[in-house]
Amino acid sequence: MPAKKLSEEDRVLAAAVGATTPAQSAAPSRRGSMYFTHKESSEKLPTSILYIFFINGCERFSFCGLQTILLLYFMHYFHKTETAATVDYHIFNSLYHFTPIVGAIIADGFIGRYSTILSLSVVYAIGTLLLSITSIPSVGHKHLLGPMLGLGLIALGAGGTRPCTSTFCADQISSSNIKQLGFMFTVYYFVEQTAGLIARTLTPILRSDVQCFDSDCYPLAFAVPAFLMVFGIVLFIIGTPLYKRIPSKENVIAQFASITWRAMRNGISCSKTEKKKYFLHYADDKYSTKDINDVRLVYRVLVLFLPLTVFNALQTQKGSRWTLQASSMSGNLGPFLKIEPDQMQVLAPCLSLLLIPLFNRVIFPAAARFNWLLEPLQRIFLGLILTAASFVIAAILERAIVLKANEAPVRLYTDVYNGYHCPISIDSYTIIDSGNAIQYPCVSLQKNNLTIVSTCGNHSLKYSLAKDRLCPSIIVLSDENKATRDTEIKLTPLTNPISQIRGVKQYALLRLVSFDDGNNTIVTLTPNKYTFNITGELIPTEYESVLETRYRIYSVSTNQESTGSFYVERSGVYTALLVNQTGNKIKPLLFEDVPPFTVHMFWQIIQYLFLVAGDILVSITVLIFAYAEAPKRYKVVISSIWVMTSGVGDLIVIIVAHSHLAKTQIGEFLFFAVFMIFATYIFGILALHFVEESLVHHDGGDPQSEDHHLLADQNLMH
Repeated sequence: MPAKKLSEEDRVLAAAVGATTPAQSAAPSRRGSMYFTHKESSEKLPTSILYIFFINGCERFSFCGLQTILLLYFMHYFHKTETAATVDYHIFNSLYHFTPIVGAIIADGFIGRYSTILSLSVVYAIGTLLLSITSIPSVGHKHLLGPMLGLGLIALGAGGTRPCTSTFCADQISSSNIKQLGFMFTVYYFVEQTAGLIARTLTPILRSDVQCFDSDCYPLAFAVPAFLMVFGIVLFIIGTPLYKRIPSKENVIAQFASITWRAMRNGISCSKTEKKKYFLHYADDKYSTKDINDVRLVYRVLVLFLPLTVFNALQTQKGSRWTLQASSMSGNLGPFLKIEPDQMQVLAPCLSLLLIPLFNRVIFPAAARFNWLLEPLQRIFLGLILTAASFVIAAILERAIVLKANEAPVRLYTDVYNGYHCPISIDSYTIIDSGNAIQYPCVSLQKNNLTIVSTCGNHSLKYSLAKDRLCPSIIVLSDENKATRDTEIKLTPLTNPISQIRGVKQYALLRLVSFDDGNNTIVTLTPNKYTFNITGELIPTEYESVLETRYRIYSVSTNQESTGSFYVERSGVYTALLVNQTGNKIKPLLFEDVPPFTVHMFWQIIQYLFLVAGDILVSITVLIFAYAEAPKRYKVVISSIWVMTSGVGDLIVIIVAHSHLAKTQIGEFLFFAVFMIFATYIFGILALHFVEESLVHHDGGDPQSEDHHLLADQNLMH
């Protein structure tokens, strides 16, 4: 039998409650409360909901901003390897997704939603403040204890806000007003997405464009969310007199666990002659048949969640492996704009906001004309395929990056720098003023002699390059004897073995050369404090891996500062020539030995498009289906366990990354794609054998549940 068409309100409700605890019935809002109105309808929302919206928006801003820069924080601030940083990132993500079930138990069984939100939001704010303070080098001393403690408090605090805020909003509205609830959840979803979008855009800017403590400004990037959390808590407290609070009732999560545990205990200890039709019926010595059957129906749905843990393992890598991939790509958008690698995560919420209405208004209606994508399990199956395809595309892109990195670039020009005391004539037609440089073709250097003539004397020389020699990256012209003016011209070629040296991923390679006498000179770069030891005049240092940013020079030995700054791009190879100036200053001149990679970050849009489309088809639809199939009072269990599947997905990523199952990033992307295809196959088998059972009997003949009539009246088939 074909599935019935889901109403728009049902879709909004199920999508909004996706990671939350379904609300209990709420009485109409108290008399005298203020309201704000949806302009296109007569539905009114209590003003109290605004305070809840704000604290939830602050939490989403804090988490999304933190999640965006956390991987680079581990790599660049603590100098962890890519694998170690990925593991730490997913450990935090996993804790963040496991703690909401604790918050749901506390709220529903003990202190209620208001007190849970307030108390654990304070814990959340303390965690963000601790993270910000310990990221100051003089305070945290780059030890992991402080940040890890802060991240742990944030994960614990999330357990109070995530499962309770949406349902506390719903508590303010009468359960009979489904249109008002639909509008409320729409605004709730919009606030969440907007806060996340702003955070993912702003936080990388605070990190990279603001410099503090001689490094990227992680303290500021973490402090802004901390301030917002504190401000949100204050506003939440101000709204206290307006809230409609519902006392905690039965703890359905505890009862669900209790029935499961009792059935396991009795089933192990009973004799073989007492065999039951269903394993859970071994708990019938304490619980009624209806309670046991309700739990059994929940397990029927949860079995379908098992292969979806792999889906969540792929979805969660936007902030880890995909950010690492973006770190080895170019983000230039012209001379004044560039994209940071962690900002590419903004694509996910942007594409979600674009694709959700596209699916609902265009794709689904068009597919329905051909009887396609009518049933929820069909949509989930397609979403899993699209998710697997996104990682195949990511592997193809990674292959292109590797090929670009490994190819030996052809040097077409060498830079000729005139450090001589007067202008120099090159091949009788080009004049280089003192202190300037030009580019000279390498082909001409091999075919003809480079003729160099002083314009202020009779000094000249010729230079040629053997055909079997590599074209130098820089040719430095200087005085043979700098103590006197009328001296011979000295030519110093600075070679660069570009066939062997390429930019390290996520970094640039930089060496320094002193034009003047620089014996045993210690030079540092700020803001990221790299140290170079210059051993002599025109003797290059070894190449060092440095982060992409704008640098200034400071000589520790001579207390000289640079007159200007220079910018290096990730994956490029550079030489900085240091020239002494008057006033105890150094002038840095940057020369590009090897250009950066040319693979642009925008190529990631394709894989993001597939991943987000898969997320829309799976995450929303699976909850619509599960809420329709599960008993009404156990929707809290459904939503809590669905959130936990994201935590299990993080654990899968940790195991794969830590065990090094794949030797290369390409291999790892393909491994996850194949793993997702296998999980899709398992899901398809489970879906084909899924048999619908009517919930009317199990729900006491009332399919329209108290928790806002969430789809229990829909006859959804597999």
